[in-house]
Amino acid sequence: MLTIILACCNGKIYLKEQIESILAQDYQDFKLFIRDDDSRDGTKDLIETFEMMHPDKIRVVHDDKKAGSAAKNFFILMKEAADAEYVMFADQDDFWEPWKVSKAVKRMQQAELAEGAGKPLLCHGDPLVADEKLNTLSKSMGKMQKLDYRRHQFKDYLVQNNVTGCTMIINKALNDLITTMPDEAIMHDWWLALAASAFGRVYYLGEAGIKYRQHYTNTEGVKNLSSPVYAVKKLFDRKGMKASVEKTYAQARAFEEIFKDSLDIEKEEQLMMYVSMEKMGRLAKWKTMKDYGFSKSGFARQSGYLFFG
Repeated sequence: MLTIILACCNGKIYLKEQIESILAQDYQDFKLFIRDDDSRDGTKDLIETFEMMHPDKIRVVHDDKKAGSAAKNFFILMKEAADAEYVMFADQDDFWEPWKVSKAVKRMQQAELAEGAGKPLLCHGDPLVADEKLNTLSKSMGKMQKLDYRRHQFKDYLVQNNVTGCTMIINKALNDLITTMPDEAIMHDWWLALAASAFGRVYYLGEAGIKYRQHYTNTEGVKNLSSPVYAVKKLFDRKGMKASVEKTYAQARAFEEIFKDSLDIEKEEQLMMYVSMEKMGRLAKWKTMKDYGFSKSGFARQSGYLFFG
């Protein structure tokens, strides 16, 4: 059984359209778990109405907890879906093409045939970027953000994430592995990609079947790295780049604390060296980056990483 988890917070404006697109999938062997994180815009009433209309399909998760972030909200839902064979992640403001679920399930089944169902696995894809009325802005978020979807090794995810959460499907082995979502986890998708690459494997789906909606209330918007103006701004944002890299060190330290004893020798060494880079001088840091292949995709990102990280 597949469980789709949808984390909400003040998302009523686009939520109805998103839920309807999920219910219209050509693959119907799923349950939809929805959790609202203390919204004030009528989101709670909307999802409860959908639950009454589709009691066999939709379950609203009720609790007294305040997650406080999308990552923590999704983690609560992951644990509610602990019995599911597969888990997919849905944002409250996107739109799913009718074939999205069937394609993702088929790819995960292929991955489990190759790797074994007992290995933690994650599959993800490339969403289309749309405006608030779902008009296409870019057919590829990856190209827009200059992401390299071939980078799926643990050392890559220590430095940079290329997994978009709303395109993910994970298997039960990966869900079981994630027993906590620490405050240092930059986002739930990044934390899951780290775990999957450390103990299993990350697979790329290709086109994800999602219209990723851009609007003024986005928590995480899509930056166009093809824009020269943005590239220059990114390149000279020393404070922003430094803060961004420091978050990756904090996330790596949290991952080390939780998983160090379970890692193989190679990944344990990569993790140890990445964490130690924070206190290195410039030349030692550059040498470590080269020796271990720590790098970011895109000229602006990599330049900022080298000089300001």
